[in-house]
Amino acid sequence: LASLSMGAMPALQWGDRNVFEWLDYIATNIMLPVGGLFTALFAGWVIWRELQIQWHGEQTRSLATLWRRVLIGVLSPIAIGIILWNGLRG
Repeated sequence: LASLSMGAMPALQWGDRNVFEWLDYIATNIMLPVGGLFTALFAGWVIWRELQIQWHGEQTRSLATLWRRVLIGVLSPIAIGIILWNGLRG
């Protein structure tokens, strides 16, 4: 369907974009940031404790470990959310 939007069916448009441009917009500006956001949230909040116990044998409370958790679980989702917002705005 997307390949036909360039040649055989160029009139198949919605708004100012054809089918190929809509699929590209959805994949690039919505699906990639949402996938990254869920990955960062999963890595920072769900799997963090299990991996830390596997790596160190127990939960450590060092400054480097806290900084990594804040970076992965808080700052990365915020940055990805900003990217998603800018992609949706246009």
